[in-house]
Amino acid sequence: MSRQVLLLAAVLLGLSCCWLGPVGPAVASLEAKASDTLASLQTGVAGVLAFVFAAVMSLMVRFIPGLAVVLLGYTGYRLYAANALYNKRTLAGLAVAAGLTFGLIFLGARLRAAADGAGATGSLDASGNVVRSGELVLLRNGEVVTRADPRQGPEAAAGPGWQEALAAAIQTALVSGQEQVVLEFSRPGCTYCAKMLPVLQAVVRGRAAATGALAPGLAFAAPRNLALAPLRVFLLDAEEFPQLAQGFQVQAFPTLWVFGQPKVDPIVAKGFLEQAQLEEILQMEAMKKPPPEPKKGLARLFR
Repeated sequence: MSRQVLLLAAVLLGLSCCWLGPVGPAVASLEAKASDTLASLQTGVAGVLAFVFAAVMSLMVRFIPGLAVVLLGYTGYRLYAANALYNKRTLAGLAVAAGLTFGLIFLGARLRAAADGAGATGSLDASGNVVRSGELVLLRNGEVVTRADPRQGPEAAAGPGWQEALAAAIQTALVSGQEQVVLEFSRPGCTYCAKMLPVLQAVVRGRAAATGALAPGLAFAAPRNLALAPLRVFLLDAEEFPQLAQGFQVQAFPTLWVFGQPKVDPIVAKGFLEQAQLEEILQMEAMKKPPPEPKKGLARLFR
């Protein structure tokens, strides 16, 4: 009986080895796929948790200072209503709460200013301060940079009087009618203004590739269709050019003024625009024709 059992066990062992031989690689492949799937799942869960955490922290940073001020005012009112305002402990607690509240507000303002300075891609002035306004200029390596001072090179620091020089360059470009001009008004801390910058850079690259112009301000015979002319994009920070922002009646950021030929009404677009939307607006404005000039003298009799 024991011999039969041993023989049966040997046969089963041999059959199992024969069956696992070709199946082994398939099992290993399934294990590898399962491991990859599990790793992808873990990465996805980690990404979702990171996004939720970042969103919660952003909401806390935005709303906690305001809620702290409201809570501080409400606490003071309740203490005043209960005639407990002149208690020394109460006054000390209110002083600590007020200090923490305004400390958080001050810290948040400094952090936002530091973030704006770190994320700025503009030029520098003679003192080393970041200049957020300027003209988008396409370099030969394909990079689009912001040149604040039209009297200097694209990567040079802005000299004294750069704001007057930039305003004069804008006026010259608008009056000449040889180039299509876009003015973008922005302000520090504007999220959609930061998202708008890559779109404007892509449009500048596309127009330069279509016209073959690497630098703005070159001599160019005015075509009938400004869509074939060079494109000049000027970024104007509302804090650096408050008079221009007020003159153009800017109330939202970003605000784009898209100009065509002289004497043609510009198109004003408020808010963020996708690249396709902006290119459509540019084409629409470029195709507009100026109104006919009134005829003088005897020419009016032969209309």
